[in-house]
Amino acid sequence: MALNYKFSFLLISKVREMIKPRIGLDYDGVLTRPIPPTGFLLKYLMHPKTPRIILRTFLFFVERTPIFLNRKRLETLRKNIHSYKFYVISGRKDQNLVEWSLREYWDIFEEIVTRRPQSKLKPNEFKEKVIKAFEIDWYVEDNQFTIYYLRSRGIRAFSFEGK
Repeated sequence: MALNYKFSFLLISKVREMIKPRIGLDYDGVLTRPIPPTGFLLKYLMHPKTPRIILRTFLFFVERTPIFLNRKRLETLRKNIHSYKFYVISGRKDQNLVEWSLREYWDIFEEIVTRRPQSKLKPNEFKEKVIKAFEIDWYVEDNQFTIYYLRSRGIRAFSFEGK
């Protein structure tokens, strides 16, 4: 009797593991939230006499919030890893940056996938290919164009706001 109970428990746990919904998440805009730049500083930097390199450097660092400011969002995902499988699918070509910023949260994600630098695919085409390869059930994206593109290809894509 005890052997049957252990076997059935193992079988049930394996079945639950198999039927976990797979959720794909975009890196920029979903895991990292965009923030509005500070107005007066941006106005000063947009002046024609400001060197372009200073403006680009400012926008590079301020364009997205660092991942550590989004801990609540990631901790919510961590609480749900027993019910779902999470994948990060990013059209960004810098895998080292994505992996480095998520280093404390690797246990949450099954895979972290980014485009290769030599890839000729557009970000939305890349995401479509990866979503189909990993058989993702739902994909959460912040870019409306990508959402429309993926939906036209039969993929269940949603914006972070729920639209």
